[in-house]
Amino acid sequence: MGMKNGKPSYTATSRYFANSRPVEVEVRTRFEAPQPRRRAMRLSFDGVHERYNWTEGRLKSELDRAVPADSILFPDTGFMKTELDWKLWEAFCQRRIELVPAVIGELQPWVNEPWRNKYVAWMVQKSLSLGNDVDEKIRELRINSRIGLQPAEWQPYAFVFPKAGGSSPIGAYQHYLDLIVLRKLFGKHVADEMKSRSGAVPTSSQLKNELNKLVGDRGAQIAFKGWEKFGAMNFTADEELVVQAVLTAIVTGRDTVILTWDTDLQEQFVRLMYHLCADYSCWAFGEYYAAHPEMPLFDLAVDESLFFASSMTNKNLKHVKMPTRDSDIFWPTTWTPVGCHCLLLGNHRKELKVTPTTFYAEREMHHLLEVIHKTGGRNSERFGESNIIVGSGKMDDGRSSTMYCIADETYTEIYGRKVTTLNWIMTRLYRETMRRKLFPVA
Repeated sequence: MGMKNGKPSYTATSRYFANSRPVEVEVRTRFEAPQPRRRAMRLSFDGVHERYNWTEGRLKSELDRAVPADSILFPDTGFMKTELDWKLWEAFCQRRIELVPAVIGELQPWVNEPWRNKYVAWMVQKSLSLGNDVDEKIRELRINSRIGLQPAEWQPYAFVFPKAGGSSPIGAYQHYLDLIVLRKLFGKHVADEMKSRSGAVPTSSQLKNELNKLVGDRGAQIAFKGWEKFGAMNFTADEELVVQAVLTAIVTGRDTVILTWDTDLQEQFVRLMYHLCADYSCWAFGEYYAAHPEMPLFDLAVDESLFFASSMTNKNLKHVKMPTRDSDIFWPTTWTPVGCHCLLLGNHRKELKVTPTTFYAEREMHHLLEVIHKTGGRNSERFGESNIIVGSGKMDDGRSSTMYCIADETYTEIYGRKVTTLNWIMTRLYRETMRRKLFPVA
């Protein structure tokens, strides 16, 4: 484990988990586990994510031990360009490596004229020349027969170049991409507001200070970089990789591993899980209600003074509120967990600092993805044009509560991206918190 002044070392994102100890985080992570790990809670982050001091050899052994052999790797641009031991790349190439379109676009100058990590650049160049027309059986045969082949004869076959969204429903891919990109667009929005008030473009330090006041260090980190890169061709490259990796795991049932040196990807990975789980919770409620239409829904008048009142057109909502533990009844009774992993590297190859983050999604989430694709962004098709919103609070007796509301939401356009007004409001009011006890345990 990484230590600083005798204390564990964290990224800004993983520090949140360590300080708040959300109830979902109750089991030891598969990485660095000294004994067989216990069963993870359902829809949970697996472990508290310190920076571990690993050698390159330890990184290889931990990946081999903790992640299934058929997992799919999703390296980002910086990871591809950064030199690591050739034995690590030999291990990586024994798995499927998907380079999403945004990453390929960023890599192209390096592939054409590599200035470092030249062998990996050559492998990508060779793989690009093969194209995606190579039969999957031939790919597998080359990799599985590697003992009798030279590295150059099998390693390029590990690389695959999927279309944007991969095998996931494209509408769902675009929906979640827009949601997490909002956090980047918030930086541009705040900078424009500051300019409107003062008549001058804010300095970097002025904008950083304002963003920290509004959304804390985690949100400010993403928003500030969004302001810096606004309008760039690769503005959404990080988010495209994160969304595609996670949705690929859900659709295929194979664990996926994001490989990066960039803390932004870890942060956006965590945020995406928040959106996915909230929508999945709503989808499950809708499906249960469709199967049990006799379940009563109660009226809830919306106070016009509430911050979210402008985000919905119906001011008298239908809702259900109950103790959170009782909401387990809505969830699918059978499910198939699939691991979504993010390995964040830091420092340098001779003294690696590695922060693993794992979330257990479920294959059954693919039903949600299909609904979002079909409806243009709604998490349920059981209430006509209405959407379902989930929130947490307290019962009269102090117990944690979960409330589902049927709402006719309004939409807004933020720098060319159409999102629900509520999602934009929640981006503006972002608090460093994850819902606690929202999701049932296994």
